[in-house]
Amino acid sequence: GRRPRALRLVQRPRVVCLDWVRRQRRPAELRVGRGAGGDGAGPVARRLAQMDKPVQIVADGWGLRDIIRELRPHQWVKNLLLFLPLFITHSFSVPAFLAVAMATLAFRLGASSIYIRNDLLDLEADRSTPEKRLRPIASGALPIRAAMRVSGALVGAALLLALTVSPQVAGLTVLYMVGSLSYSLWL
Repeated sequence: GRRPRALRLVQRPRVVCLDWVRRQRRPAELRVGRGAGGDGAGPVARRLAQMDKPVQIVADGWGLRDIIRELRPHQWVKNLLLFLPLFITHSFSVPAFLAVAMATLAFRLGASSIYIRNDLLDLEADRSTPEKRLRPIASGALPIRAAMRVSGALVGAALLLALTVSPQVAGLTVLYMVGSLSYSLWL
């Protein structure tokens, strides 16, 4: 096969990701053991240089800001529709408001977990799309492993929060997440 035109080496603790920049070739991970040297990328970078492949070392620097961007809080506005029945029925009691607020938060967390899963499923397509390639997972700003952990934690938090409201709200939250994930998988 053809050789890639460039390689980008993204360094993370004990993991080095090689991003092959050529047509449809995308990241391949190379695990670097503890004894690989001070920076963990030294032997890999030297070997790639010996193969006449350009290498750019990019420091790992993901954090809470990348996670929040991936959660897409700007999409949460639509979950405010859950408050609509309170306004229609003029049920402005504190317990009713708190129950709806917790249900809304559960839906927000559930939706964000599905946004992350969707970005993981569509990684290849997102990286080739001008707008979506800047998302934290597609751009490499948020590691895939961290995104998977955050998504799992969000599912758990959404279900626990929904269960504190009622089993019916938990069921609706599960139905919402399954429906959204089904859309991502099959459409």
